Amino acid sequence: GYPGGAILPIYDELYSWEEKKLIQHILVRHEQAAAHAADAYARATGNVGVCFATSGPGATNLVSGIATAQMDSVPIVAITGQVGRAFIGTD
Repeated sequence: GYPGGAILPIYDELYSWEEKKLIQHILVRHEQAAAHAADAYARATGNVGVCFATSGPGATNLVSGIATAQMDSVPIVAITGQVGRAFIGTD
C-alpha cells in the first residue's frame, strides 16, 4: 500500500492490526507498484491480493495493475480513500 491524506484513518487502524501480527503491510514507492504487488501475491500464493491507495491520482495509478489482474482472472481487492463529500472539488 501507499499512504496518503484521504486513507490515513485506515492506516491508523492497520497499524494496530500489524502490531498484533494479524496482517503484514508492505510499503511501496508508488500506487502502481501496490497493485502489481497485490497481483503478484495472489498469483504466487493463491490468496487474494490487497492494495491501498489514496484518492484522486492515487486511485488512478492503480488502474494498470487492476487491469492486469482482471485480464488474467487474478483475485485482488483495491481499497482507496476518499475525502468527505463537502471537500470534493476543492483544494
